[in-house]
Amino acid sequence: MTNSKNTSLKMDFLKSKNIKITSSQDALKDVKPIEWSQSVINGSNKVLVECKFMTI
Repeated sequence: MTNSKNTSLKMDFLKSKNIKITSSQDALKDVKPIEWSQSVINGSNKVLVECKFMTI
């Protein structure tokens, strides 16, 4: 069951946002694959991936 008051608040919030819809192809056009070394590919070395969140 949804509360109509909460739903309208969410819709008002979304309407106030400047949203641009982009295709997956356009969004990923500048993404480059990681060039793993052969030792990582065959599993003899491990990789630690760290993610730093960026806000715009």
